[in-house]
Amino acid sequence: MKKIKNYYIPNDDKHFEEYLSVFDHYQEAQRNRALSHVDDWGIALDIGANIGLWSKDLTKFFAKTICFEPNINCIDCLKKNITNSKAEIYNLALGSKDTTGYLYCPESTGGSSLINKTKFLGYNNSGKELWDNFETNVSKQKVEIKTLDSFRLKNISFIKIDVQHYEYEVLKGAIETLKNNDPVICIEEYKDNLEDSDEIKFLKLLKFNVIDRIGKEVILKKNFEELQ
Repeated sequence: MKKIKNYYIPNDDKHFEEYLSVFDHYQEAQRNRALSHVDDWGIALDIGANIGLWSKDLTKFFAKTICFEPNINCIDCLKKNITNSKAEIYNLALGSKDTTGYLYCPESTGGSSLINKTKFLGYNNSGKELWDNFETNVSKQKVEIKTLDSFRLKNISFIKIDVQHYEYEVLKGAIETLKNNDPVICIEEYKDNLEDSDEIKFLKLLKFNVIDRIGKEVILKKNFEELQ
């Protein structure tokens, strides 16, 4: 690993090196905007924690931050970047069921995914989404996948989900957790029209409403009037 400013990053990762050579923090505006909607500071979940670019700051605010990251290439950096004892780190992915899967691992660790999708290319004549794919020689890791519900967590105040097109699977394995907690959710969403998003439609069924958006990050919170 190598250190760029205040962050340890994997030796082969050029994306974070280039970004941090210019900026002191990663996605700071998105993080600050999401946290501005938080009312209590119990447990934060960083799902897709990568090397801790969000977790490092989340541990400053929340009583506990639980990090989920399947890419083994990120774990040592994640542990080094979090400099206090208020974090738990799990080297696994979250999904819709307890199983195993294969994680595509490009050199830019932020692009690691359990889905073979990279850049969105548009739509064909039938309206089907078209995606670019990972190179055939990209490395893969066999990873453990568990549901968030299996952890039976309480007092969750904030959830950040950035798992490169696997967000819907994460949500399907978190139904009971989302029913029994009232977190602010910050989820990555590439679609401009949120009415087309499976993730947003799913969360609305659980009484979460979109309250803000900054870039690809969509912020949701439960509407308590609807729950009465």
